[in-house]
Amino acid sequence: MHEDGLEAVISFIERAGIRLKVNEILVECLEEGNTSSFQDLIEELIVAGPDSLRIVREILSEVDLMLDQLQEKIAMNNQELGGMNYYVNNLSEKTQNHIIIMKEIHAYLNDWLWGLIYLSTRNEWMQALTLSPKNKWLL
Repeated sequence: MHEDGLEAVISFIERAGIRLKVNEILVECLEEGNTSSFQDLIEELIVAGPDSLRIVREILSEVDLMLDQLQEKIAMNNQELGGMNYYVNNLSEKTQNHIIIMKEIHAYLNDWLWGLIYLSTRNEWMQALTLSPKNKWLL
């Protein structure tokens, strides 16, 4: 029981560390106006293969959170402007660029996530087929 609690704490710390690192990289991408730092991080995880699936999901959660925050900022700007339909035109260019960058990052991450899910599923099926005694004589 003590080990389960310790594992839960270690898992929480790992997830928090991942989120902090991703947050730093996302802020860097927004300041630089490009996604190259984020792409470098994801490419490192992709090379690790399906084992990095959990980490990529954590990263997606952080990206979703930041994108939600940007959208809340837009909603607040819309309320300040009295609910005008053309509020997007009144957003600062910086906010518009941040939204575009975050959507690019989100799409990039989703593409790679689906690729990792495919690889993970394929690996599980291959292990199940090769280890199953029923399939031993199918050839």
